[in-house]
Amino acid sequence: MKVSRCFSVLIAGFLTSGAVYAALNAPHTEPLPPKWAFGYQQSSWDENMPLGYDNQAGLVDHGKALRGLDNQFGKHLHPCDVIVQDIYWCNKNFGSYPANMTWYAPNYPNPKAMFDSLHAMHYKVMMCYHSGGYGRAWIDSVKRDLRNGLDIIWLDFWGQHNYEQEVHDTLQNIKGGNNRVLMLLRHYARPNSESGEAGTPDDPASEKKIVYHWTGDMNGNWLAFQQAIEGTIYGNDGAPGGWSYLNVDCPGHWNTPAEIGLELSSRWIQWTDFTTFSRNHGHYGRDVWSFGAQGEVNSNFSRSLRYRLLPYI
Repeated sequence: MKVSRCFSVLIAGFLTSGAVYAALNAPHTEPLPPKWAFGYQQSSWDENMPLGYDNQAGLVDHGKALRGLDNQFGKHLHPCDVIVQDIYWCNKNFGSYPANMTWYAPNYPNPKAMFDSLHAMHYKVMMCYHSGGYGRAWIDSVKRDLRNGLDIIWLDFWGQHNYEQEVHDTLQNIKGGNNRVLMLLRHYARPNSESGEAGTPDDPASEKKIVYHWTGDMNGNWLAFQQAIEGTIYGNDGAPGGWSYLNVDCPGHWNTPAEIGLELSSRWIQWTDFTTFSRNHGHYGRDVWSFGAQGEVNSNFSRSLRYRLLPYI
């Protein structure tokens, strides 16, 4: 059979099976997350924060760096759709309300202007929240940020599923309309001996409607990388169990870039670029330039290929 004939038969099969699937499942099929959600997401976290994720100017400069614009970190032209602000926006005071929901004014004088600047560079913005002092005032603070321009909520909660659903509904009502919103939740996946917070998943089936999950803080070593693949792709706590958009901190949450090295960071990033979501995050620096010039070349190659394949992903 000629190649063109084989291709035609293959496409016909896809179209037929797709039509049957739609007929069987409509109107119950959940909408896909927005297309930009499948683009690269840049984040990092560090106790000493020499990385610029603890202040408004620094976060905006991360966006400029990846667009190849003048900034304090240098020009690192790199495909990216989401910039992530971790817990330092409240000066890491995440224990109780109101400190955990208060912007640290010396470093963040105008959060709305920060959102506007990143949006002007065609980024979406994600922020991390902890649950201390959860209640009506806490929810009102989330609404404040959503109305100022926040796009994605990241909840660093532990098993508080009734809170998670309420926050998701708030996000859906303000940002979603008829479209699916993106909200990041913790979901442990076994094996997880290389996670500093290893635990047994206790997530209810209802949480699967909140599609975006990560596995917790994994080490940056080869065994953790192996467990990341096993847990998200092969394990019952991952895709086979219905957690289709489960992902991991890349390339591992713990360990310094020097300890992780070029080979492991490149392989982990390459793998992540062909999973459902592509997100760098972790301790001690996880920028695209954190793993040296060759590491940046490697990640740029796989990320650019991911973007070319986005219609299929």
